[in-house]
Amino acid sequence: MIKGNLSSFSLGEVFQSLSVNNHTGTLKIQENDGEEKFIYFSKGEICLFSSKSNANLRIGEILVRQGSIGQEELKRALEEQKETRERLGKVLVKSFGMKPDNLQRALETKICEEIYDLFLIEDADFEFLVDHFPEEIFDSTQKSLHISINTYSVLMEGMRLADEWKVIHKKIQSFKEIFIFQSEMDLDSARDSQETSLFELLDGQTPVYKLFDTFAGSRFDCCKTLFEFLGAGKIRPLTLEECRERGEQASKDNDLDRAIDFLQFAIQIAPDRPEPLVLIGELLKRSNREAEGHQSLLRATHLFFEDNQHSTAIETGEPLIRQFPKDQQLLNTIFQSALITRQRKLVAKAGDALSGLLVSKGSVVHAAEILLKVVSHFPKDFKRRVHLAELLRDAGDLSRAIAQLEETAEYLTGRHNVTEKVKVLRQIFEIDADRHDIKLKIENLLTLQENIEKQKKRRVSIAGVILIVLLLLGLVPFLYEVKARELLSHARRVEEISNHSGKFARAKAVYQEFLHSYEFSLKAPDARVALERIETEEQLKLEKERLEHEQREEFEQQQLQKVQEALTSRLQTARSHEQKGELKAAFDIYKSMMDEFPDVPQIASIQIPLLISTTPRGSAVEVDGVESGNSPVVIHRKRGAKPRIRTTRQGCAPMETVATVGERWKVHLDLNIVPLKEFKVSGPIHQPLDTSDGFLFFPSRDGFFYAVDPQNDEVRWRRKIGYYGDLTSDATRSGQDIVLGTVSGEVARFSRNNGKSRWRTFLDSSVLARPTTSSDEKWLAVGDLSGRVTLLHTENGKPGRSYVTQNEILCPPLFWKSTLIVASEDNNIYFLSVPDMRPLHVEPLSRDVKQSMKIVEDSLFFISRDGVLHSFDLARKDENWSQNLETTVSNQFVMYRDSILVGTTAGMLNAYSVKNGKTLWKISVSKAGLGNILVEGQRAYFGTERGEIVSVDLNAREVEWTYESYVTLSEAPVRVKKELFFPSRAGNFRVMEVRK
Repeated sequence: MIKGNLSSFSLGEVFQSLSVNNHTGTLKIQENDGEEKFIYFSKGEICLFSSKSNANLRIGEILVRQGSIGQEELKRALEEQKETRERLGKVLVKSFGMKPDNLQRALETKICEEIYDLFLIEDADFEFLVDHFPEEIFDSTQKSLHISINTYSVLMEGMRLADEWKVIHKKIQSFKEIFIFQSEMDLDSARDSQETSLFELLDGQTPVYKLFDTFAGSRFDCCKTLFEFLGAGKIRPLTLEECRERGEQASKDNDLDRAIDFLQFAIQIAPDRPEPLVLIGELLKRSNREAEGHQSLLRATHLFFEDNQHSTAIETGEPLIRQFPKDQQLLNTIFQSALITRQRKLVAKAGDALSGLLVSKGSVVHAAEILLKVVSHFPKDFKRRVHLAELLRDAGDLSRAIAQLEETAEYLTGRHNVTEKVKVLRQIFEIDADRHDIKLKIENLLTLQENIEKQKKRRVSIAGVILIVLLLLGLVPFLYEVKARELLSHARRVEEISNHSGKFARAKAVYQEFLHSYEFSLKAPDARVALERIETEEQLKLEKERLEHEQREEFEQQQLQKVQEALTSRLQTARSHEQKGELKAAFDIYKSMMDEFPDVPQIASIQIPLLISTTPRGSAVEVDGVESGNSPVVIHRKRGAKPRIRTTRQGCAPMETVATVGERWKVHLDLNIVPLKEFKVSGPIHQPLDTSDGFLFFPSRDGFFYAVDPQNDEVRWRRKIGYYGDLTSDATRSGQDIVLGTVSGEVARFSRNNGKSRWRTFLDSSVLARPTTSSDEKWLAVGDLSGRVTLLHTENGKPGRSYVTQNEILCPPLFWKSTLIVASEDNNIYFLSVPDMRPLHVEPLSRDVKQSMKIVEDSLFFISRDGVLHSFDLARKDENWSQNLETTVSNQFVMYRDSILVGTTAGMLNAYSVKNGKTLWKISVSKAGLGNILVEGQRAYFGTERGEIVSVDLNAREVEWTYESYVTLSEAPVRVKKELFFPSRAGNFRVMEVRK
């Protein structure tokens, strides 16, 4: 991962580093306003661009600008796109006859122009994610075309535009500016389509940033044209007064967005004027952009205060205190303005809030000064004075704290304030313990307080004695009967409740309490009758319950006997199914028994079977920490038990789950595939591996050829084949040796056992196509970048005859009988006789061969760069068939039985018929391009550009398993014994198990 900020590293330096190091991955640029841009690089080249904003250039406008389509045709195409919901590019190609090359050129222009805008950014965070492809953020039109833009050309143009922008910025200081023509302008005077577009857009109402949305060009083009108009005196910016008037009119018309645009420019013109800020603040709040509106009003408040408009500052800023209760500058502005305008209530409100905020920040001295000013307006406020004294004490200003407390004590006079005055005097004494006068005052006040309390108690005691005498003389008999009747009423309510619940103990207890406490009451006979009635009802209820219990026991005994007879038979049947391995049938019987007879004791003790299976089979199973064998495993537990199941297996991640016995008869776990191991022994690997005798052979971009012992992760030997970063051809076998070509024109044959040279031959140009050995192993065909194909003697490397084509040779030549087949980048396939290299036939193609060719029997198969799959009859020297694949191929195709397997950049694995090229089937296996494929039996193994390792069952035509490795995997794996070795571009190997 590469990350930083464009203030420290220029975008040019970032692009240069990615290009030089041939990086693949996604560059993310995040501006200060949260805007995000993404650029995807493939091997150092720019392929895709995406922005999360809606300000992207439109592909249709670029096509019009380039003359590929007219404005009317574009309009009709956009209407058709709305109806069909297809991509605009597809609509243009299908319905309007546009050439794909024109669409691709326009798309490349679009990407370049949007990237050029990035060079105008001076402060933004960037992050490069190596081998990462977030597919969901890129436009489907871009992904459908194969785009590769040279990074250096974009870099140079971007830096040039950045220099021009510095000049433009002197006249166009921000994108909020609004321009208007100096006088009526004639459209015919426009020099090109961009000037025409700008003529139509400049209406004196639209800010520059909104011109970008409809201008037929990039942001830079728009600003450059405006710059030229300004220089020629054709346009001018609006004045402050024009912005204010038009903003007010737009506000009256309820066109809030346009009003905000005018006022934003007005603020740019006169940043120290508070009036536009107030207007735009209110408009933003009406537009549901309250946070921005409050910020504008906050700034206006401070400007009003600085301009000594204190009443206006209060009017604007006071409502903001609720939104910004911790804004010290706002509170201070309102407080100072309130002091100046003598608004006592606001002084108290703002002063208390400001002092509290200062205390929370630890500025106690400042808080005390603020509160002192508040107290000066409220001298008799006891609580506020005490709080001020506490602040002064905390600030260390003890003398002023004592003075405040003494003044407070003077205000607290009279009998009702004795307690508060004592508290104040005690605070003084706590500060200064040597103040004996304060101590004496406290003692006198405490004595006074005690006398006041005694007087109160004496008055209460006299009143109590008088009341008691009155009660004794006349009220006792009356109260006795009243209390008795209240208790009897309560007893009757309890009796009613008992009749409903059948529990009589509480009612009996209440009646008994009545008779004990009020035996002489007139209602005592009623209580005795009620008590007898309750006792009778209680005895009847007990007798009824006894009879019902005896009948229920007899019935349950009979039912239990019937159930046990039925259960015995069903248990035998279930166990018979279990013995036969029919676990589901046994489980169903057990479950139905438990559902029907949940209360039978024998049922609760039944051990229910639970089958534990895994994919792949044979995984070790632990149940509650105890080994239980290899899957599939059957365990038995009581219903409701929750055993913890853990499975482990080599090549799979351990998995745990908790099952509830009785809910299902089987628990199946699909284990996640993981590498058996990972190791690194070389530099970057960009070419296919070879294997023999349990060893891996491959060239690396670090300048060496390696023979690796994969079992021990060790290098058996290595041989220097160039410098770091050099490309070589793919290696080829020749008997027990290896043959390899290099960029220096060397062709070397060396031993597979120790890497020592057999011979070395130097040609005049780089050899990047894999050398090919004839079937009789007499000749070695070598193609180079000069277009020459040469026959070398296999034994000594001496050159034989050669033939020169018109362009580079990048595909390996092929031998067929006594003919050598060579594909050149001049759009031809040459058929040459061996060994005299005489041309027998030249087959012209529509485009170059994209990949290596393959021969099956007497047919030659290859894919051309225009995405067409070809089958060529070698005997007739004529084409059997061709099939447009309508997709971008991402790997070398492979043959599988009677089909041709092709991977695409869209993550599809497609199969085409060998007989006629028709599509047999397609399956989606990833969201990224597929790497080269290894076919083993009925399975295909490959990696992807985004780092997935995939196994596909070709018979079932479905993905068996996938593993995320997070590194680009473009080369096919190789198999050594029961292990698959996947090489990555970074030089790491992931080792996966070959599963049956």
